[in-house]
Amino acid sequence: MFTVITILAVKDGASTQSAPAASPDPLPALLSEVHALRIAMEQQATISPRIQLSMARLNIEEQRMAQLTQQLDQIHRQLSDVTLESQNIADRLSEIDNSCLLPHHQAGAFVWEGHPRENLIPRSPRYPVG
Repeated sequence: MFTVITILAVKDGASTQSAPAASPDPLPALLSEVHALRIAMEQQATISPRIQLSMARLNIEEQRMAQLTQQLDQIHRQLSDVTLESQNIADRLSEIDNSCLLPHHQAGAFVWEGHPRENLIPRSPRYPVG
């Protein structure tokens, strides 16, 4: 095993000595890399304000949506309240209509003549009108 390591070390040392003589000038490679980095930075500089503007617009739209959602919820509550009130009025009107259709008052003092929507004149049995 000792001989194998020695051979590898000798071979590795030989390759490092020949590498500097065969390598090209690193300056053009560095210049092209610097140029690519400059282009990337310029692109990022032009894109960054657009991203910020888009985020601001998105934030404004989000606020509008939240406000419209609150208004819609309020309208739904108002509609529910109005529907309930309308139902209560309809029930009360039905009760009034039913009480007007009765031939005699509960105490028997008044008699309703005619249809309740046409003629709601109370007529007393003691004092007939007309």
